[in-house]
Amino acid sequence: MPTDLASALALLQRFALMADSMPVLMAYYEQDGLRCAYANRAYAATFGHTPGGIVGRGLAEIVGAEALRQIEPHIERMFAQRQTVSYIRSMVDAAGQVHQFEVSLVPHLHEHGDAFADPQGAFVLINDITRFQDAQQALRDGEERLRKFMDASVEGIAFHREGVVSDVNPPILQMLGYRREDMLGRPVMDFVAPEHRPRAQQGYAHPSEQPYESALLDHRGEQVPVELIARVLPRDGDTLRMVVVRDIRDRQAARARMRHLAEHDTLTGLRNRGAFMDALGAAIERHASGAPSLALLFVDLDHFKQVNDAHGHLAGDALLRGVAERLLGRLRDGAVAGRFGGDEFVILMPEVASRAEAQEAGLRLLAAMAEPVAWGGQQLSVTPTIGVALYPDDSHSADTLLRHADAAMYAGKAAGRAVVAMFEPAMATAIENGQRLDARVAEGLARGEFHLMLQPRLALAGDAAGLMGLRGRLGGLQAVLRWRHPERGWLAPADFTEGGRRRMLQSLLEWALQEALRLATRWQAMGVAAPLSLNLNGLVPQAEGLAAAVGRALAQQPMAEPPLALELPEALLAGDRALVRRTFDQLAQLGAPLWLDDFGHGGAALADLRHLPLAGLLVGPSLVGALPQDAATAAVLRGITTLADGLGLPVCATGVATGAQADALRSAGCGLLQGGWYEPPMTAADASAWLASGPH
Repeated sequence: MPTDLASALALLQRFALMADSMPVLMAYYEQDGLRCAYANRAYAATFGHTPGGIVGRGLAEIVGAEALRQIEPHIERMFAQRQTVSYIRSMVDAAGQVHQFEVSLVPHLHEHGDAFADPQGAFVLINDITRFQDAQQALRDGEERLRKFMDASVEGIAFHREGVVSDVNPPILQMLGYRREDMLGRPVMDFVAPEHRPRAQQGYAHPSEQPYESALLDHRGEQVPVELIARVLPRDGDTLRMVVVRDIRDRQAARARMRHLAEHDTLTGLRNRGAFMDALGAAIERHASGAPSLALLFVDLDHFKQVNDAHGHLAGDALLRGVAERLLGRLRDGAVAGRFGGDEFVILMPEVASRAEAQEAGLRLLAAMAEPVAWGGQQLSVTPTIGVALYPDDSHSADTLLRHADAAMYAGKAAGRAVVAMFEPAMATAIENGQRLDARVAEGLARGEFHLMLQPRLALAGDAAGLMGLRGRLGGLQAVLRWRHPERGWLAPADFTEGGRRRMLQSLLEWALQEALRLATRWQAMGVAAPLSLNLNGLVPQAEGLAAAVGRALAQQPMAEPPLALELPEALLAGDRALVRRTFDQLAQLGAPLWLDDFGHGGAALADLRHLPLAGLLVGPSLVGALPQDAATAAVLRGITTLADGLGLPVCATGVATGAQADALRSAGCGLLQGGWYEPPMTAADASAWLASGPH
């Protein structure tokens, strides 16, 4: 018996130790009086007692009257139903902290299993679920915030578990055109465009919050470009994945616009130089494998500057747009058109079977581009000149093919404009020579190899001299451009400008204008009133751009007094009459007296002379040299002076070498003589010294 008691006590001690070690509040209350018969250490401490001190106390004394009132219904239900009853209640511990407890009341039924006997008491098990409840509340709060964020977000948001959509917000529904129930429960990959699924699956297997571009399928099966950002959110031991879906259609449209702007001419919408050359290079690579030839057409609009000068840049822009539209409307399939700036266009035509086919295509484009363009109630039109080069016949490289088409175009200009010129090898030689000449002239300008040579003029007594208002015997000085070439000696423009390109001639013209204006200003400061004229023979093959060049020169160096006169070749008058008249009027408005050089060699319609603001006529050595022996030449000269006299214009004869020629010219009515017979040509420095030496 003592052994049994000892064993029982040992077992009881072990039970007490176990109960005190558990994080659960445990107690036993007798039904009679609801007095505590047992409590573990945690239970007793919660209510401010020791395990021994709490035994025998009533429930009301332990928990308080108010708490008893709250829990009595649960106790009564437990005893009445003879079943465990659980509930949640808040309690304040001895430290004043509020805890949430889950309370379980377990009835102590009769040990003999009498189902109808009243329970003998109740076991009380209490779990502190405060942290669990806080976590649950935090989870609910987080989900609520997430829901509010989803609803408020302007970007699409979708949640999925194991690749199955669990939730979506309104923006993604609006973006894709689905109803919410159409998306929930479906695999995520159903909504990803097929070609983008490998990247999406990679993001699923290796989560990263780095954004990447993809495409989703809307309810019509059409692709919507998006940017995706995926995040992994742990939830209840599970993995919830959130995907932020950003609609980038506007971004891609802006990117496409930027790409278009980077590759296309803003005025005409045609490809710019860089994009066109890329297309040409790619086409050559394709054709290198044995495809048919391709043709490159280089187009320059004839006299386009006249439209700008006459009607303004808005009209010029309208004309360029109209020409581009007509060009695009006539292109064959696969052809590419570009604009290189100004009035230069290029066309790439693939699969051209022959030179004849390329020329026929060029002629069709020429006719289309020459059609008038309506602007401001007017019809604007220009004619194109087209140069054509073929791959592989004319070159195997894009750059060389372009140069050859350009060379053919310039050959077409020289042949009379408004033509389609096919490239020939000799054209390349001419272009290369022209390029070398351009470079050598630029080098000569930089080295100071160019000079103005001046030659005085004699004003004869009589009416002719009176018309010029000259003092003494000096009738003025003529300035001509000369190149002191290191190997070839002194060169006139005619000796080196043939084959030179427009840019070179423009540089020489502007240099000569600046030098002549500076010289006239220097003479004015010296007190010398000697008229100076600049001869432009060989520098202005056409009237286009001349007035603008003079205007630019005057903007840097104002006109002196007396003003600088300009001697223009009679051959200019053979060009466009409206352009010539407009150019002469503009030059006169700039204050420059205008002389017509080499008069009598053709090109001038005599009826037009009375409409031009001329200051005088010059006859050259080709007529003067035949005097005095050739009576026919003398008669021609008399006719010229008679015409000039009728127009109120003086006549100056140049290249006078002998006294006999001077006498013949006086007899023919020439009032101004220039040549070695009077004074030889001299440098600008020598001319200034000659003028300063006294009256002449």
